Amino acid sequence: MILTAVSDKPYIGMCQYDDPDTNRKRDAKMIKYADKSLQSDRNFILKAVAKNGFVIQHIDPKFQIDREVVNAAAKQNGDILKFVDEKFRTDREIVFSAVSSNVRTLKLVNDSFKDDKALMIVAVKKDGYALQYASDRLKKDREVVLEAVNNNGTSLKYAHKNFRDDKAVVLASIEEKNFKYDWKYGHSFGFASKKLQDDKEVLLAALSKSSYNLKYASKRLQNNKEIVLAALNTPFRIPWDDVPSMHNESPIVFVGDALRDDREVVFKALKKSAYALKRASPRLKKDRKLVMMALARDSRAFKYADESFRKDKELVMRLMEDKEFIFSSADKSLQDDKEVALKAVKKDGYNLKYVSKRLQNDREVALEAVKKS
Repeated sequence: MILTAVSDKPYIGMCQYDDPDTNRKRDAKMIKYADKSLQSDRNFILKAVAKNGFVIQHIDPKFQIDREVVNAAAKQNGDILKFVDEKFRTDREIVFSAVSSNVRTLKLVNDSFKDDKALMIVAVKKDGYALQYASDRLKKDREVVLEAVNNNGTSLKYAHKNFRDDKAVVLASIEEKNFKYDWKYGHSFGFASKKLQDDKEVLLAALSKSSYNLKYASKRLQNNKEIVLAALNTPFRIPWDDVPSMHNESPIVFVGDALRDDREVVFKALKKSAYALKRASPRLKKDRKLVMMALARDSRAFKYADESFRKDKELVMRLMEDKEFIFSSADKSLQDDKEVALKAVKKDGYNLKYVSKRLQNDREVALEAVKKS
């Protein structure tokens, strides 16, 4: 039963945001409740550390200096090198075992291992981000860098700067042929040299993964209609760090004024996202067909329409049938219209906040808001 209690879930790489070590460390403590005869049984201990390397923290000190036990634990989770004698951090076989299971172990080992090409290839094949721990010499090694970017394209940022101008390496980083997860967004294009960010072939490869990569293109290509229309054929996949500021955007946020005033471009952008209306030119924000197309997708885009639409009482009354409609986007004149205000507070009492001061003091409007809330 005790071997079931010690979790054997494997480490799955630095790309993951959830670190399972907390649970594994907790489970490892369960070894202390095993019978004393088991705690002194070397074969049992070997099986235990093979299931959960962190068990090594809680076993008899004689086993903590047993090379075979340490190696078995390292194969399960390299992080155990934090808890064993320092001599094991210079033992090549154990370091290989540790890095093969958990590339973060490279933070713990002697710098000489970070210049060991065979070891670094093992590491970057498991997780391309391990390239950050490589020696300067190996960050210049094409074979090592290609293995890294094939596994995780954005590891390009850790390679020597010369590779950012190497078209084959940059294209490989965009393709990520060995990346273990389904999402391949090509955001490594953001680390390419200015020269390659102005290369149509490289940009189109990046755009095939995500239209967000238009952000990193040269101004010349950002204003190329053919390129922008191609970008609008692919999903707008945003890097995690940019999500807070970009989640209500579309690819045309990255294009110049001329293309924002191009009806074909804006029409195609609106087919993907109603929020493209936000970046349309003032002229196109007055285009009724485009505005209605946006509102049909998401009424919350109403706030980006021309002022004339926000003063359109018939339109606002109709849009309030949509639960997503935001009344605060309506023109002040309509927020002071009692018929409109009553419909707004009937829909959501919170809309009393947005009606005019005059109507906030209107007994009927205020009571309707309270009743709805």
